[in-house]
Formats: sequence, structure tokens, C-alpha cells
Amino acid sequence: MKRFVLGALMFSWGIIGVIIFTVLVALHPCNYNGIDGMKGALLGMGIRGPYIVFWLLSILGLLICIFDICSDKLKHLIVSQFSQNDDTSVNISSDK
Repeated sequence: MKRFVLGALMFSWGIIGVIIFTVLVALHPCNYNGIDGMKGALLGMGIRGPYIVFWLLSILGLLICIFDICSDKLKHLIVSQFSQNDDTSVNISSDK
């Protein structure tokens, strides 16, 4: 559960950063050595690095959440399989 909270926080912080930088780029268009558009604005304002970091933070947070959910489901599946196997072995041995 702690990993899920960490992943959710990382994802939300990353998405908030991406949204903020996207709004800044939309409000202040730039031309950087003939490069227009979003890439030119990111380069012109000097926020290309932080923009990439926030995207990586959000993707990593999402992957941590997905991994935590899948590992919990797998753990419960394995535990339920072992408990079913133990019950049948006890029943077989008790019939003797």
C-alpha cells in the first residue's frame, strides 16, 4: 500500500508539472533559432529539461501503481492456491 501511495503522489506531481509547463508554453510562444511550436517554446524558455523530468516522474509513478496492484493480485492468487491445496491434502489424509 505504501508503494501505491508513493506512485500516486509521483504521478500527480508529474502531471501537475506537465500541465503547468504546457500552459506556460501555450501562453508564451517562442521561436528558438528557427524552431517553432512547443519544442521551440520549451527551448526558448529553458524548461525542456524540467518538462521531460515531470513526464518521466508521472510515467514512473503510474508504473509503480500498476506494479503494486498486479503484485498484490498475484500474491492473493498464490496464497489462495496454496490454501486450497492444503485443504485438499488435509481432507485426503483425514479419510484414512
